[in-house]
Amino acid sequence: MGRQAAEVCFVDDDGVGVIVTLNLDEDDFPFELDVWKTNFQPLVHGLKVP
Repeated sequence: MGRQAAEVCFVDDDGVGVIVTLNLDEDDFPFELDVWKTNFQPLVHGLKVP
């Protein structure tokens, strides 16, 4: 992994925070889209960013 390109945080429908990060490789190509819910539970209702 090279660097973090973008990050967004939002609250899922159950009130739990979610962090989504786009990581790039060392050549600045997309490497990984990391979706992390702060209580490690599955997303309730997908990505709803206001």
